[in-house]
Parts: sequence; C-alpha cells; structure tokens
Amino acid sequence: MPTDPERERHRLMDVYSRMADGEIEEIAEDEASLTGVARQVLRDEIARRGLAHLLSDQDKSQDEAANATEPEPMVTIRSFGDVMQAWLAKSNLESSAIECHLVDDNMVRLHWGIVNVLGGVKLQVKREDAEVALELLEQPVPEQPDEDNP
Repeated sequence: MPTDPERERHRLMDVYSRMADGEIEEIAEDEASLTGVARQVLRDEIARRGLAHLLSDQDKSQDEAANATEPEPMVTIRSFGDVMQAWLAKSNLESSAIECHLVDDNMVRLHWGIVNVLGGVKLQVKREDAEVALELLEQPVPEQPDEDNP
C-alpha cells in the first residue's frame, strides 16, 4: 500500500525532532539514500536547528536560489497580429543586447484565429530598456541590403 506523503512527512518530522544533533549529522552524511520527502524534512530540521554547515554546497545553492528575489517584471512595448513580425522585432532587440521575450506567440501559432482575443503577440522588455527598445523598433528597415558594403 502506497504511503501518504503528508503522513510520512509528519512521521519523519517527529522522528528527526527527537534525534540528537550527532544523529542528524550522521543521516545528513548519507542523505543520498533518503527518499525525497525524508531529504526535505531533514533539511528543514537542519535549518530549524541552525546546523546549516551540514548541508551540502548543492543544497545551499538551491536554498539560496529559492530565497532569491523574483525577477523584475517586464512591460509590453508592442503587440503584433503576426507571429513573424513579432519574431523579427524580438530579433532586432536581441541583436542590440536588449533582453526581451514574447507573450502568447505559441498560442497564436497553434490557434491563429484567437490573435485578436489575446490582444496579439506581445513583445516585452525590462522597464528601464523600454524607451531605447521603442526607438530601435521605430527605425526603418532597409528594403534591400547594401551589397557593396559587406
């Protein structure tokens, strides 16, 4: 019969809370042999006791990544009715080292009829890059490349 993860979590919390620091340290040394639930409960117990030195470097980096602040929200600077136009604009900004991404491009590619419902394919950039990005998008695209200048 499969074990209920929440019940197992509570059981392990009780077991680990009754152990001495030395016993917790022994278990932490062989952490790879634990189940995912047991590993997480052990990490929680280690953190609760202030024994962070027992965590492996990988665990510490995972904990730091989890505590990192959320990325800054991006703003929509333009919407496109055509996915190809959106991809070209995105490519133009990326070639100028402006971080950007498209929203709803996959939905429009899969179901092109809903482009108007979604408000088009949206091109988003960081707020501080918005002005420069709009200026770049306003520049005219040459109709034909200059073949004389490589």
